[in-house]
Amino acid sequence: MEAKKKADELIKKFHDIDMVDNDGDTYWMERKNAIQCALICVNEILNECIEINTDKSLERFNFWQEVKAELKKQS
Repeated sequence: MEAKKKADELIKKFHDIDMVDNDGDTYWMERKNAIQCALICVNEILNECIEINTDKSLERFNFWQEVKAELKKQS
């Protein structure tokens, strides 16, 4: 999967979450907040790739770095 498509997929997953306010009203997460949540997840994945430190993890690290760059373009 290409990085841009993965970034868009992550944003959509967070954006589609139903949020409930103190009055019980339901709303969707704002796009900018969905992007921030996706960035937090990608940073966690990147940290794991660094700790594992194998050839495959380096490949995955590079992919997730590209995803992070795509998310930052959209924020």
